[in-house]
Amino acid sequence: MENQKVKTILKSVVIIAILFVLVFGLRAQAADIGGVPNEIKANYMDADGLPYFSEMDSYFNLRMTQDYMDHGYFGDTLVNGSGWDMHSYYPSGREVGSYQPMIAYVTSFLYGIVNMFQEMSIKEVAFWTGAFISSFAVIPVYIFTRRITNDYGAIAATLIVALGPNYITHTFAGFFDTDMFNVTLPLFFILFFVEAVKSDKLVHRIIFAILSVITIGIYSLSWTGYMFYPAVMIIVMIVFFILCFYLDIEVLEPFKNYSNKLSWLVNQKELFPVALIVVLGAIGLLFTVGIGGILDAISGLTGGFSLLSTSNDVWPNVFISVAEMQRPNLLAGGLPGAFLANTSGIINGIGGIVAFFGVLLVLFTFIQRLLRLRSVKVKGDSSKPHKSKRKATSVRKEQDRFRISLKDIGSFGSTDEINRSKRYNVLYLSLFLVWILASAAAVTQGTRFIQVLVVPMGICAGIFVGYAVDYVKANIDDDRTLFLIAIVCSFLIAFPITQIYYGLDNALMIGSIIFVALVVISGVFIYLRKSIRDSDVSIKKALVV
Repeated sequence: MENQKVKTILKSVVIIAILFVLVFGLRAQAADIGGVPNEIKANYMDADGLPYFSEMDSYFNLRMTQDYMDHGYFGDTLVNGSGWDMHSYYPSGREVGSYQPMIAYVTSFLYGIVNMFQEMSIKEVAFWTGAFISSFAVIPVYIFTRRITNDYGAIAATLIVALGPNYITHTFAGFFDTDMFNVTLPLFFILFFVEAVKSDKLVHRIIFAILSVITIGIYSLSWTGYMFYPAVMIIVMIVFFILCFYLDIEVLEPFKNYSNKLSWLVNQKELFPVALIVVLGAIGLLFTVGIGGILDAISGLTGGFSLLSTSNDVWPNVFISVAEMQRPNLLAGGLPGAFLANTSGIINGIGGIVAFFGVLLVLFTFIQRLLRLRSVKVKGDSSKPHKSKRKATSVRKEQDRFRISLKDIGSFGSTDEINRSKRYNVLYLSLFLVWILASAAAVTQGTRFIQVLVVPMGICAGIFVGYAVDYVKANIDDDRTLFLIAIVCSFLIAFPITQIYYGLDNALMIGSIIFVALVVISGVFIYLRKSIRDSDVSIKKALVV
């Protein structure tokens, strides 16, 4: 393995590890019951000295996990071979044989690992499981975004997604529910799906296709709404093929080039992995949830859009009384609130108005790039360069990696490069458009689904950050422009702090001090040195970045 490739991998591992510690640490703070005076904290703890779980579902999941560890099935007893919980719907109880078991499997596994080193009760392990498992979301978010843009964009996307208000409020320490899986597993599925479609080697397509099937199989045991993501990816690929046909992009070869249809199918780069995932996925889901579970999941895709309906039954719909099932506002807090991240509005839930416009800019750039690629011609010599001028494979791949930047359009050495760039652009455009629109439709059924929307929006916002960094590095050569960018960024950092009204005294003063300090530091680095053209450009631009 080349040294450059090893360094890139090691750097990514270190960054992911730091991000994991950061997001887990923020979730772990809930164990301290912050904001509650020390003299009354005991009122918020149970008999074991552990803070109370944050909602009722957590206690139900804990009880199911305890049942599984105690006698190997969910519920207190078996009725007609199915688990029956006598604590729900008392005194008759209810059937829990169809309970999503992954949360119990994972918690019992962690319980075994933890107790190899120190004694800890299952309740204590469950208390930390949500915060721990949800923090693994940093891995697929970072890798997925890094495959499109640079480290800066990948880090930004990871923080936006992993710390999304509607996600972190359902995955902090003491929140023991299936939300812990709702970013990590879907993102791994989509990551493997996209890599299967993009891979040039047949063996890699097969491996990634199998990994995506395994991931969705695990997810089917974790959350009842798992079918949302396979449906999204199927629609993505339908849109992809339609756009490629409309734009005259070669994605399917003629039958006449192959001896039989099977040979033709195996050699279709995009079609084969999709067909393989559909076939293997159907077989895998038959093993995990059965034919009934598959049909229920498919019907649930449309049934989910009637969650808030009040006219389907003579009885009141209890969902409309649940806070997280209320239809969210687009934006909360007026103009000041537009820059804040919170659970009160859709735009707030994805990181604020800046992130929202960043997403729109990224989608616009994908479209603009695609339009420019339609008329691009081969430029340059496609023959191999002299051995002394050849670059390492890892460096070449890094430079040729698909980016949303437009600066390299037109510098292709062959029609294959042009066609590949067109296919990648259409693939990502189809992915983000369908993913965002489908997630936005889900959000209309309750605020809790903002955590679904924040994933594609957060990734696009991260891509925007990566693009902005590349633009600053390549195009900003004026001190005044750099300083103006630094002032705007300082404001975006400091302003949200001034709006904190709980848990922080003198927030306005603290935010103002931070703003002034950042502006002064920026001015010192930019103006108290030589002109940017005669000085160390990397230091000034690194500060702005």
